[in-house]
Amino acid sequence: MIGKAPARQIGLARALSKLGFCSRSQAVELIRDGHVRLNGRVVRNPESPVHLPQARIEVDGWDLPRLLAEPLRTDLIRHLKQLGYTYVTLDLQGFRSGSVNETIVNSKKPL
Repeated sequence: MIGKAPARQIGLARALSKLGFCSRSQAVELIRDGHVRLNGRVVRNPESPVHLPQARIEVDGWDLPRLLAEPLRTDLIRHLKQLGYTYVTLDLQGFRSGSVNETIVNSKKPL
């Protein structure tokens, strides 16, 4: 029987390291300090299970210039695609609860 391969599960700190975002020790510090969200929730346990490629990992924008600079940008894109991610999004204002509705509220067109 041929089926879909099971999702891989690794710890959050290891996931950030494998994605090329930072070292594992830096990831542990970021996670413990509350700078990382996993599937929309702040997580403080570096070993929290991450189910790749379905996980949504968000890191505060403290190091955006480094992430956008080459060669890390290209490496990060390549790693994410290898893990099965199709899209990577960047919200320059960071996570804000209810921000999806901002377009609707600020629209001048009647609904």
